[in-house]
Amino acid sequence: MNKFAERKYNSFFVDISASFVREIWIHTPDTGDSVNLVPNAPELSHPLNQYGFNASQDYSINFDLKVCRDAFVYLSASPVMNKHAVLYEVCIGGNGGNRILLRRNDATFQDVAANELGDGSTQCGSFQPYWISWQNGNIKIGKGLSVDNEVVIDWRDPNPFIIHGVGVRTGLGQIGQWIIHMKGKH
Repeated sequence: MNKFAERKYNSFFVDISASFVREIWIHTPDTGDSVNLVPNAPELSHPLNQYGFNASQDYSINFDLKVCRDAFVYLSASPVMNKHAVLYEVCIGGNGGNRILLRRNDATFQDVAANELGDGSTQCGSFQPYWISWQNGNIKIGKGLSVDNEVVIDWRDPNPFIIHGVGVRTGLGQIGQWIIHMKGKH
Protein backbone atom coordinates (compact mmCIF):
# COMPACT_ATOMS: atom_id res chain seq x y z
CA MET A 1 0.00 0.00 0.00
CA ASN A 2 1.43 3.41 -0.92
CA LYS A 3 1.77 6.16 1.72
CA PHE A 4 -1.24 8.12 0.40
CA ALA A 5 -3.50 5.06 0.47
CA GLU A 6 -2.17 4.06 3.91
CA ARG A 7 -2.82 7.54 5.34
CA LYS A 8 -6.31 7.61 3.80
CA TYR A 9 -7.02 4.11 5.19
CA ASN A 10 -5.77 5.03 8.68
CA SER A 11 -7.79 8.27 8.81
CA PHE A 12 -10.89 6.36 7.66
CA PHE A 13 -10.31 3.76 10.39
CA VAL A 14 -9.93 6.49 13.06
CA ASP A 15 -13.21 8.11 11.98
CA ILE A 16 -15.06 4.80 12.26
CA SER A 17 -13.58 3.90 15.65
CA ALA A 18 -14.41 7.35 17.06
CA SER A 19 -18.11 6.73 16.38
CA PHE A 20 -18.15 3.24 17.94
CA VAL A 21 -21.14 2.81 20.29
CA ARG A 22 -21.44 0.33 23.16
CA GLU A 23 -24.65 -0.79 24.78
CA ILE A 24 -24.91 -1.45 28.49
CA TRP A 25 -27.90 -3.59 29.44
CA ILE A 26 -29.18 -3.00 32.98
CA HIS A 27 -32.00 -4.78 34.80
CA THR A 28 -33.47 -2.69 37.62
CA PRO A 29 -35.48 -4.80 40.04
CA ASP A 30 -38.51 -3.81 42.07
CA THR A 31 -37.00 -1.79 44.93
CA GLY A 32 -39.81 -2.97 47.22
CA ASP A 33 -40.45 -1.44 50.62
CA SER A 34 -37.01 0.18 50.70
CA VAL A 35 -38.46 2.98 48.54
CA ASN A 36 -41.22 3.54 51.09
CA LEU A 37 -38.60 3.83 53.82
CA VAL A 38 -36.27 6.07 51.77
CA PRO A 39 -38.30 7.82 49.05
CA ASN A 40 -36.47 9.41 46.12
CA ALA A 41 -33.48 7.21 46.94
CA PRO A 42 -30.51 7.76 44.59
CA GLU A 43 -28.45 5.26 46.61
CA LEU A 44 -30.79 2.49 45.33
CA SER A 45 -29.84 3.34 41.75
CA HIS A 46 -27.25 1.72 39.50
CA PRO A 47 -24.45 4.32 39.08
CA LEU A 48 -23.34 4.39 35.45
CA ASN A 49 -19.77 5.36 36.33
CA GLN A 50 -19.18 1.68 37.12
CA TYR A 51 -19.63 1.05 33.38
CA GLY A 52 -17.27 3.85 32.34
CA PHE A 53 -19.84 6.62 31.86
CA ASN A 54 -18.32 10.00 32.80
CA ALA A 55 -21.09 12.54 33.40
CA SER A 56 -18.68 15.45 33.79
CA GLN A 57 -17.39 14.89 30.23
CA ASP A 58 -20.46 13.44 28.49
CA TYR A 59 -23.28 15.96 28.75
CA SER A 60 -26.05 13.65 27.60
CA ILE A 61 -27.27 10.09 27.77
CA ASN A 62 -29.32 8.09 25.28
CA PHE A 63 -31.16 4.95 26.32
CA ASP A 64 -33.96 2.56 25.51
CA LEU A 65 -36.26 1.75 28.41
CA LYS A 66 -38.86 -0.93 28.98
CA VAL A 67 -40.99 -0.21 32.04
CA CYS A 68 -44.67 0.32 32.80
CA ARG A 69 -44.19 3.37 35.00
CA ASP A 70 -41.89 5.10 37.49
CA ALA A 71 -38.37 4.77 36.09
CA PHE A 72 -35.85 7.18 37.59
CA VAL A 73 -32.65 8.75 36.29
CA TYR A 74 -30.51 10.68 38.78
CA LEU A 75 -28.10 13.41 37.70
CA SER A 76 -25.96 13.95 40.77
CA ALA A 77 -23.11 16.12 42.00
CA SER A 78 -21.77 12.83 43.43
CA PRO A 79 -20.26 10.18 41.13
CA VAL A 80 -21.40 7.45 43.56
CA MET A 81 -25.01 8.62 44.08
CA ASN A 82 -24.52 9.92 47.63
CA LYS A 83 -27.99 10.68 49.01
CA HIS A 84 -26.70 13.91 50.59
CA ALA A 85 -25.43 15.38 47.31
CA VAL A 86 -27.44 17.88 45.30
CA LEU A 87 -29.12 16.16 42.34
CA TYR A 88 -31.82 16.19 39.70
CA GLU A 89 -34.32 13.35 39.58
CA VAL A 90 -36.03 12.54 36.28
CA CYS A 91 -39.11 10.33 36.59
CA ILE A 92 -40.16 8.71 33.33
CA GLY A 93 -43.67 7.36 33.41
CA GLY A 94 -44.93 9.17 36.48
CA ASN A 95 -48.68 9.57 36.99
CA GLY A 96 -49.38 5.97 35.98
CA GLY A 97 -47.00 6.01 33.00
CA ASN A 98 -48.16 9.23 31.32
CA ARG A 99 -45.73 11.96 32.42
CA ILE A 100 -42.10 12.94 32.67
CA LEU A 101 -41.23 14.82 35.85
CA LEU A 102 -38.07 16.73 36.77
CA ARG A 103 -37.22 17.40 40.41
CA ARG A 104 -34.27 19.18 42.01
CA ASN A 105 -32.98 18.14 45.41
CA ASP A 106 -30.87 20.22 47.75
CA ALA A 107 -32.34 19.25 51.11
CA THR A 108 -35.84 18.38 49.87
CA PHE A 109 -37.18 17.42 46.46
CA GLN A 110 -38.92 20.17 44.54
CA ASP A 111 -40.82 19.64 41.29
CA VAL A 112 -39.36 22.04 38.71
CA ALA A 113 -40.90 20.78 35.44
CA ALA A 114 -43.40 18.21 34.16
CA ASN A 115 -44.96 17.33 30.84
CA GLU A 116 -46.99 14.62 29.13
CA LEU A 117 -45.01 11.93 27.36
CA GLY A 118 -46.59 12.83 24.04
CA ASP A 119 -47.68 9.36 22.95
CA GLY A 120 -49.72 8.84 26.09
CA SER A 121 -47.63 6.33 28.05
CA THR A 122 -44.38 4.43 28.53
CA GLN A 123 -45.66 1.53 26.36
CA CYS A 124 -45.31 -1.13 29.07
CA GLY A 125 -44.32 -4.12 26.91
CA SER A 126 -41.74 -2.60 24.58
CA PHE A 127 -38.54 -0.59 24.64
CA GLN A 128 -38.95 3.16 24.13
CA PRO A 129 -36.05 5.51 23.31
CA TYR A 130 -35.23 8.55 25.47
CA TRP A 131 -32.42 11.05 25.93
CA ILE A 132 -31.43 13.47 28.68
CA SER A 133 -28.91 16.28 28.30
CA TRP A 134 -27.35 18.66 30.79
CA GLN A 135 -24.91 21.43 30.25
CA ASN A 136 -24.49 24.73 32.08
CA GLY A 137 -27.63 24.04 34.12
CA ASN A 138 -29.89 23.48 31.09
CA ILE A 139 -31.68 20.16 31.59
CA LYS A 140 -33.47 18.76 28.54
CA ILE A 141 -35.39 15.51 28.27
CA GLY A 142 -36.82 14.02 25.11
CA LYS A 143 -38.02 11.01 23.20
CA GLY A 144 -35.97 9.22 20.55
CA LEU A 145 -32.22 8.78 20.52
CA SER A 146 -31.21 12.12 19.00
CA VAL A 147 -30.50 14.84 21.54
CA ASP A 148 -32.59 17.99 20.97
CA ASN A 149 -35.26 16.14 18.95
CA GLU A 150 -38.74 15.54 20.38
CA VAL A 151 -38.03 17.69 23.46
CA VAL A 152 -40.50 17.02 26.29
CA ILE A 153 -38.86 19.16 29.01
CA ASP A 154 -36.44 22.08 28.61
CA TRP A 155 -35.60 23.73 31.95
CA ARG A 156 -32.73 26.00 32.99
CA ASP A 157 -31.63 25.84 36.63
CA PRO A 158 -31.06 29.34 38.06
CA ASN A 159 -28.52 27.81 40.49
CA PRO A 160 -26.80 25.01 38.53
CA PHE A 161 -24.20 22.54 39.75
CA ILE A 162 -21.74 20.23 37.99
CA ILE A 163 -23.07 16.73 37.37
CA HIS A 164 -20.53 14.02 38.21
CA GLY A 165 -22.75 10.93 38.31
CA VAL A 166 -25.76 9.36 36.65
CA GLY A 167 -27.79 6.52 38.15
CA VAL A 168 -30.89 4.58 37.08
CA ARG A 169 -33.55 2.64 38.99
CA THR A 170 -37.22 1.71 38.93
CA GLY A 171 -39.88 2.47 41.50
CA LEU A 172 -42.00 0.39 43.84
CA GLY A 173 -43.65 -2.54 42.08
CA GLN A 174 -41.73 -1.96 38.84
CA ILE A 175 -39.06 -3.91 36.99
CA GLY A 176 -37.10 -2.06 34.32
CA GLN A 177 -34.90 -2.99 31.40
CA TRP A 178 -32.43 -0.34 30.22
CA ILE A 179 -30.17 -0.25 27.19
CA ILE A 180 -27.71 2.59 27.77
CA HIS A 181 -25.97 3.72 24.56
CA MET A 182 -22.41 4.78 25.29
CA LYS A 183 -19.95 6.29 22.83
CA GLY A 184 -16.70 4.36 22.70
CA LYS A 185 -13.47 6.18 23.46
CA HIS A 186 -10.10 5.27 21.99
